[in-house]
Amino acid sequence: MLPDAAALWCSAIEDLSPHASPCRYLVLAHWAPIREAAIDFCDRLGAEAHALG
Repeated sequence: MLPDAAALWCSAIEDLSPHASPCRYLVLAHWAPIREAAIDFCDRLGAEAHALG
């Protein structure tokens, strides 16, 4: 049985610090809301997104 892809996505995003941008060109003020939106997306729509490919 394969692991839940959406849960893996969410876990990977949660592992990224909200206090340090993963890209030197992405300022922290923009990174934190992007990270939160990505976690929200995975929580709400991750399973459906994975099912749709």
